[in-house]
Amino acid sequence: MPTLCMRHFIWDQTCNDEKMEIEIWFKGFEKGLERLSPEQRSAFLSECGRNCVNGGTLSVYQKLHERAQGDMDTFFQMANELPGVRGWVVEKGRVYRLVFLECTCELCKKGYVTTPLLCECSRQSVIYSLQCLWKEKHFTVTLCHSILRGGTDCEMIIEVECKNNLNQMQLRPFNPSDAATILSWCKDKHAFRLWSADRYKDFPTKPEEMMRQYKGDNMYPLTAIVGEEIVGHILLRCPSEDKSVIRFGFVIVDDSKRGKGYGKQMLRLAIDYVQQELGAKRITLGVFCDNITAVACYKSVGFRIIGMDSYVIDGKEWKEFEMELN
Repeated sequence: MPTLCMRHFIWDQTCNDEKMEIEIWFKGFEKGLERLSPEQRSAFLSECGRNCVNGGTLSVYQKLHERAQGDMDTFFQMANELPGVRGWVVEKGRVYRLVFLECTCELCKKGYVTTPLLCECSRQSVIYSLQCLWKEKHFTVTLCHSILRGGTDCEMIIEVECKNNLNQMQLRPFNPSDAATILSWCKDKHAFRLWSADRYKDFPTKPEEMMRQYKGDNMYPLTAIVGEEIVGHILLRCPSEDKSVIRFGFVIVDDSKRGKGYGKQMLRLAIDYVQQELGAKRITLGVFCDNITAVACYKSVGFRIIGMDSYVIDGKEWKEFEMELN
């Protein structure tokens, strides 16, 4: 009996030593992730994500894809049938929301890894899975929050990007003749308030009212164009005289082109302009919390939430995220 007990002791001790060695190794792994640039981390973890889903999760998605007969809207609606998963169609054929109620990463569940940097592996695995199911499509996946980042679940916004002529987009100074086109993109009062908050009294408003909003030396209204076509609009405002801080506002894209990458491209051009031409050191903006697609778009180009505020507009409370470019 003593010999048997000793064997159990040695076996338990060996297992504990091996577990300790693994935990020490993963601490080094976490430090290694921290030293990589975001681009290097994405490239590295994309391989990890592929191997992870190829181990079984991809086959689950493939079966769901077959049942949905390849229809993307149906696929995300049926995702609710999967254990611990919730899916929503935000904008048919273009934007989707996917929520995982618990962290499914075995490394995290076993306590080997605790860094939220590993969430990039999950994001990459979703991109890879979607690309396998719809090879002709291109997807942008934005991680809104995760359990490792302190959230109660892991939420992602998925946007379907279509082939277009985005590389031809340019920003030019806003012309008064642009106003009617830009205002036509707000089809109802709710969409109008999401865009303008309480800056305009009435909906619909007149082009001349838009011109009154842009009076002042610290205003830089710009129009995004592709060829001769107006596709977007953004206001750059300088709260400080030295232009070290720039605030984005009145950001809007042609409603027929949303979900196709126009918003992200316009934001990238605007960011490059204020940093290179105006010398801005800080870029901020405000966006209403329930404008999910806009929040995801801002996050996809590098903005992060730094605070929250609320306003009363038309007798109702509207909550707003304050965001800043990383």
